[in-house]
Amino acid sequence: MSINKWYKDTLTIYRQETITDGNGNVVGTKEAEEDEITGDLQQMTPEKAETMNLSFRNSFVFRTATNTDIKEGDIAKDTGGNEYGVVGVKELSHSKMKNNHLEVILRK
Repeated sequence: MSINKWYKDTLTIYRQETITDGNGNVVGTKEAEEDEITGDLQQMTPEKAETMNLSFRNSFVFRTATNTDIKEGDIAKDTGGNEYGVVGVKELSHSKMKNNHLEVILRK
């Protein structure tokens, strides 16, 4: 059974972009909306949070398709207005169960 059936949550991804002047000099950064992605958002288990040196109360896992454009350092916002920082992205493969997906670690 595919993991995709659990993808019922939506996040909007934002990424920092560099702003340059007419001469190519960097003058600042801005947050640019990248994409809306679907997946499964869950509170991280206390055990996993502890092994990653994260606070359980503010740590979440988002599972999504392997071809999703999301990177460490991105900002993710859910439909309820909550904002998360992307602190890790790892591809997980379970070939026998067809459950290949990205595991995205989020901190609120």
